[in-house]
Amino acid sequence: MANAAKEVITESSDKKKRQSLYSKAGFVAFKKARSNGVPVCFTEGTIIYKMFPNGRKTSIGHVNPPVKLAKKVFSI
Repeated sequence: MANAAKEVITESSDKKKRQSLYSKAGFVAFKKARSNGVPVCFTEGTIIYKMFPNGRKTSIGHVNPPVKLAKKVFSI
């Protein structure tokens, strides 16, 4: 079995590399919380849910939908 070299990711690293690491960390934290019997909160669309260890899910609020930016135009 070959050991892959671990790459150090910092705040100055490429945005895609940082986002990948942050997403993985969030997923690991979510799984760890669920396995330890701690309720977790998350969003689906614009609804905020709280999920309990038994799988029950309750709506606890709403968030604004994402704002799509118009095409960026610069002029001098």
